[in-house]
Amino acid sequence: MLKRIVDIFTQKLPQQTVRSQFFEALFLGLFVGAFIYVFQPFGTYEDNFLYKDQLLLGYGVVVFIAYFPLKTGFLFLQKEDSPTLLRETLNLSLIFFLISIVCFIYFIAFISPDTAWTHFTDFIIFSFAIGILPLMLILFWRYFDAEQKALLEKSKSVTQKTEEKTIEIHGQNRGETYRFLEFDLIYFQSSGNYVEVFFTKDSEIRSVLIRSTLALISKQLPGENFINVHRSYLINRPHFSRLKKDQGKGSLISENLGVEVPVSRGNLNVAEQIVKDFR
Repeated sequence: MLKRIVDIFTQKLPQQTVRSQFFEALFLGLFVGAFIYVFQPFGTYEDNFLYKDQLLLGYGVVVFIAYFPLKTGFLFLQKEDSPTLLRETLNLSLIFFLISIVCFIYFIAFISPDTAWTHFTDFIIFSFAIGILPLMLILFWRYFDAEQKALLEKSKSVTQKTEEKTIEIHGQNRGETYRFLEFDLIYFQSSGNYVEVFFTKDSEIRSVLIRSTLALISKQLPGENFINVHRSYLINRPHFSRLKKDQGKGSLISENLGVEVPVSRGNLNVAEQIVKDFR
């Protein structure tokens, strides 16, 4: 569990464009402006002052105007091609703290001039309570975007590497020969005196029974990608991206294909390495 958390926060994020920073600032500004207008925190619900609605919505404008240059400035100063999720979390927290200072100044200047700076701590707590949801959504989207791009790049890389390789598999029956592109093969399942071969064709998962054993089949396959993870299962490792564990048992999952293959207890370490190499 701890390792998974570390992996998440050390996940490399794609570099942001100015356009994505703009929409990030716009989303945060709209959320904060709408929230404050509807719920009116900071003791403003009972107050009636001139241009109240406009001034409450003004918080959103202040957040948008402050967030965009601050985020751009942080990225310019750090100048990293691949920031991590942890660094992005710290950046957003600091940026929102600075925005909260600007909002407090706005609160004193336009809404409650009699407010003393002794209330600043309470204001910051309220600000983070309001901002935690949109900030988490921004971080989630950044992480999800990174995961999708990483999977796409991995898939492209694997496809380019293996799509031209043809594998010929012979069964024990006379004339029983099948040819597959290496990347089309997903996994093999032992079934008595037969082996069921699962593969993709025309974007569909199909299967064929070959009279043979996993041991004989494995001798006909290149060793670098085809691995026994169970006494009855042999997989093509580039397809499998996630390992699910449950009470000492496990299964490898191909998220792209929606396929799940059991892993024996003794092969859990092998399965973990397969997933690590995929990432």
